[in-house]
Amino acid sequence: MWTDYRRGDRMPDKIRRGLSYLKERGPREFALRAMEKTAAAGFDYDRREASGRLNPLEEGYQKHVRLKHMPAVCVMILREGETSYSRELYARTSASIRRQTYRRCHETDVLTSQIGDDDLVVFVKEGDLLEMSAAYELVSSAQEGQLCLYSDEDSYLTVREGGKDRLHYENPLLKPDFDEDYLRSMNYIGHLFAVRARALRKAWGEGQGK
Repeated sequence: MWTDYRRGDRMPDKIRRGLSYLKERGPREFALRAMEKTAAAGFDYDRREASGRLNPLEEGYQKHVRLKHMPAVCVMILREGETSYSRELYARTSASIRRQTYRRCHETDVLTSQIGDDDLVVFVKEGDLLEMSAAYELVSSAQEGQLCLYSDEDSYLTVREGGKDRLHYENPLLKPDFDEDYLRSMNYIGHLFAVRARALRKAWGEGQGK
């Protein structure tokens, strides 16, 4: 049951303080404070992360479903060096691309003529790990012809437990809907950014004075 506080009902103190903090400090400080509160409350983020992963039925569905529009998803990994550690990070990201449930997802390092104008070019950084449903979710969200998309993200650490390495997720970053003014003041896009190839080609042509 929802309570409409505009009717004059008494707003709980916690909600009032939260709204006041958001108004005074802005969305970024509010999000950081919320994460601190969550951590202090002992929130099990690993369990939450595990609950959102695909089960075998969902995985099979995403591999075989036919969406109305099925553009290719071409992932470019932005590299920062050629050290052994950099190559290790690159390999992790590349492996996560190969595990995608969406069958028209592949890695690329150049915007070739084989990439169609409606295909999605996705930029990630070396070391980023894509959930196996990431490409499918991007395409599902782009069915209405959206030019650009971005996603929430988090950080991870590799920890050793019981003689095996596992990923420990932390610092979730939940991003707002698109806001041009907010984006001008803060780059909240983050690590994953998808854009239609035609928009990239247009921007490149304008940048070259064409």
